[in-house]
Amino acid sequence: MPHTETIIDGILYPSVTTVLGHPPKPWLERWRAKWGVRAERKTAAANAIGTAFHEGAEGLLWGRNVLAHGRVHNMLSRFEQWLDGVHLLPVETELKVISRKYGYAGTLDAIAEQDGKLVIFDWKTGAGLYPDMELQLSAYAQAYEETTGKKIKRGVIVLVSKDKPVHTLLTAEYKLTKTVFKKFLKRLADYNADVLGKAA
Repeated sequence: MPHTETIIDGILYPSVTTVLGHPPKPWLERWRAKWGVRAERKTAAANAIGTAFHEGAEGLLWGRNVLAHGRVHNMLSRFEQWLDGVHLLPVETELKVISRKYGYAGTLDAIAEQDGKLVIFDWKTGAGLYPDMELQLSAYAQAYEETTGKKIKRGVIVLVSKDKPVHTLLTAEYKLTKTVFKKFLKRLADYNADVLGKAA
């Protein structure tokens, strides 16, 4: 889902995804240069698939009937197969959280109970699993705790590929420790120093 920046009382709270996407990745710049004008169309198409998948995954998590077509239908079918085997009790979806203590915000995909414990879930439709993903979940856990007073120690990434016809589903589970969160804080400090430096 698209993520937006948050401004409260004139203070900018950058999104977690903005922080972790900074600075722009060299490979992404090379890809855009390679495809030129077509890169924008490819990006828009990928974003549309990602948005439709997120909306469908949210509906399935809450037990609703979901209508989708083509590739998104097949991706959601794969997701539903996984969902049937993990026994989740949904608590929140698409929840906006803010860390006033550290100065960032985010929108997490889902929080659900599994085996009696709260878990943060994030749905992905990209090319693979990356180290930054545990930082994202850790940042959400901190902001969620500040917002609700509830601590979450476990996060799970669920990735369903857009690649036809298989739509591979991968999961990665992370312990959301202080060590992981400190790595996010380092990225946040680097982002703030760069942005403030350019604004000065």
